[in-house]
Amino acid sequence: MWSALVILLIAPHICRVDGQVNRTNINVTSVLGEPFLMYISDNDNANGSKKYVGYIPDLLKEISDITTLDFNIHLAADGNFREHDNDTWRAMASELLGGKAHIAVAPFTVNAEREEVADFTQPYMETGITFMISKPKVRSNVISFLDVLTVVSGEVWGLIFVAIVVLVISMMIIDRYYPDSRASFGWKDSAMFLFSTWMWQGYPKAPPSQAARIIALFWWFFCAVFLMSYGASLVQVFALRVETQPRLAAKVPEDLPLQSELRYSTVDEQSAKDFFSNSKLELLKHLWVGMQHYGLNSFPKNVSEGVAKVREGRYALFAESHVLDYYANIDADCALLVSDHRLDEKGYAIAVYKSHPELYHQLDAAIITLKANGMTAELYKRYFADQCPRHFIQQYAEDRIELQRQPINLANFGGMFIILIIGLSGGFLVFALEAILMRKYMGQSQTPALLMNDDL
Repeated sequence: MWSALVILLIAPHICRVDGQVNRTNINVTSVLGEPFLMYISDNDNANGSKKYVGYIPDLLKEISDITTLDFNIHLAADGNFREHDNDTWRAMASELLGGKAHIAVAPFTVNAEREEVADFTQPYMETGITFMISKPKVRSNVISFLDVLTVVSGEVWGLIFVAIVVLVISMMIIDRYYPDSRASFGWKDSAMFLFSTWMWQGYPKAPPSQAARIIALFWWFFCAVFLMSYGASLVQVFALRVETQPRLAAKVPEDLPLQSELRYSTVDEQSAKDFFSNSKLELLKHLWVGMQHYGLNSFPKNVSEGVAKVREGRYALFAESHVLDYYANIDADCALLVSDHRLDEKGYAIAVYKSHPELYHQLDAAIITLKANGMTAELYKRYFADQCPRHFIQQYAEDRIELQRQPINLANFGGMFIILIIGLSGGFLVFALEAILMRKYMGQSQTPALLMNDDL
């Protein structure tokens, strides 16, 4: 559909002379301002014209490639970009009215007053008010002592300590009442044996009784499972230190009035402040109240000063989305984030003087074609997202792994304590059988309490 429309609109303007396409020269007025229009050098070319680069020259070249138009760019008035949109427009409107230019291309928006002077094509760039913040500082990659401990929950550490004490006492009791007095395995040996096993190290002595060995077997199994679980959790801590993204204080404009971590404001320009103060939308009213809370004298004088405050941290700046995208893209550290959510929607279009309706239709059709084939999006990426392509808040992978981290706790490790209790119970059962069998074969009738070692 769009292709057919473009052919119908552009075809009447194409004529051939001796097989050559007759092209039309179009005078363009604009103003300097990165990245829209910039000098490639301070020196004039050999033919006396100046060489310009930037978004606007590239856009006009794409239009020239699909039309019969050639564009000659010259600067309006002093050629300097104005922070105020109205000043930029007035400088170029005088060029159109004076017949010095056929069209005007610059970062200005369309409104009813301007449409009285010129016809505007389809917008070649969409923009709107949004905010910028700095990336939260990533925490240090050094693993602290607390990180090593918090891999296991406090209740599990407490139960492990209780288990060691209970096992030491149990093995000491078995040793004291063990019928064979030739082997001794007191509380010191029991404690050192358990701690050596805990550290996955050997101990030169082994418990003499079968009962104590059964308890040791279950303790070994407990330690093996615990150490494997602990090692896996500790590896996750190292991975989180590298990959976890800290939480953002705000991702959309609605978040800012609800938080206290970030100060926020717009630039100290009347039009920018009027956008918030004169709005009837509740969100904009709340944002304006929040801006006033910190004092109007805290507003940055221009966008550059505001971006510098953002880099310092704990501050959010409201401005046009394409301006913030540009500053975020050229940031050396790629540490600035821009929200994809805009408070309003507007576009930048080419202004054509009303006495050139055919030129207007030709340019309008060309813009439609470039938007349909993705060229306008490619141009935007080239100048606003080529160096720091992932500078949007919504692309920021927030807490992408931290939610998966789960310490060793009773919910996932409680079964091992039950196994340890089973082993302890089995050990005492075997100890009782040992005592009965030993007493039977030794022909003794004394109770186990009288069969203590001589040294005790």
